[in-house]
Amino acid sequence: MKKFRFFVLILGLLSTELLAWWWMHPRENEKVAALLGWNTVLLGADKKDGITSQISWHPEMVDGYRDSLNCTTGAICKIQKKGELTIHAALFTWDQSASVAAIEAFRHRPERCLGSIGMKMEKEFPSRLYVIDGETLHFNHTYFRDQKGVPVHAFKATWVAGLSQRFVSNMVNTKEWRELRVKAALSRFSPKHARVIQGAVRSIHSPEEAWTIFEDSVLQALHFE
Repeated sequence: MKKFRFFVLILGLLSTELLAWWWMHPRENEKVAALLGWNTVLLGADKKDGITSQISWHPEMVDGYRDSLNCTTGAICKIQKKGELTIHAALFTWDQSASVAAIEAFRHRPERCLGSIGMKMEKEFPSRLYVIDGETLHFNHTYFRDQKGVPVHAFKATWVAGLSQRFVSNMVNTKEWRELRVKAALSRFSPKHARVIQGAVRSIHSPEEAWTIFEDSVLQALHFE
């Protein structure tokens, strides 16, 4: 009798696991979504005169972030403009098939990243909108000062294949991130692809000017492929 009960228990556990796997892996009929990327040739180019600033890439920084972000790949660069004007830009990708790992993109917050290196957030501005191939990205805009008092405007957007970008822009804290995971399970939504685009414009006080510089130097290189 004990063996029979044990057998029923094991069978029940296996059935539950199989049912959960079936629920989170529905048959896919949709076409492969176009993925957001950037054209590195256009990075740093000024749309007005076409002059490309000095760009340096930092793969060693990507290696340091990859484990903590659980991302697939990434690219980080520094764009040196005239004088002290500097732009730091990054693109992180999540492409784990049939996994909720893509939701990790929501946990990458500017205040955590920049705060960890001694910067102090002073203000948060309304979201900035940028349209790429008919799709609107919502960029969080936050204002920091570094330890020397230099102003830094940070911009960050999260793109997740299959999610409304307006919904994505509202995912701002841990509670909402957890709720998204629950909703993803209930709706059989398993995001496969996500992108985080972020940048920091240093030495510019004006929020409008900082956004224009970020837009011209970084965002104009984004495209769907």
